Amino acid sequence: MSFAGEWVIVATNHGRGWNGNRHDLGTDLYLSSAVDGSNRHLVVKNGGWPSWADETTVFFHRQAEDGWWSIYKVTIADHLTFQGMVL
Repeated sequence: MSFAGEWVIVATNHGRGWNGNRHDLGTDLYLSSAVDGSNRHLVVKNGGWPSWADETTVFFHRQAEDGWWSIYKVTIADHLTFQGMVL
């Protein structure tokens, strides 16, 4: 949950089940309202496991095309609009 408690970011594998790999989770990251889950929006494909850094920054891990595992950052822009709601 974001620091102000307005947003939640979740990792989902879309019901594909777990193949036993502890590293490459194959999850996509979705952002939605923490109040009622509305305004769900795909933020990152193949985003590993998310962790909030502040109100607009989320870190996640995944394996890069060169085979190295890395930490990535996505910034949720304050001008991004979801179905009439401004983040």
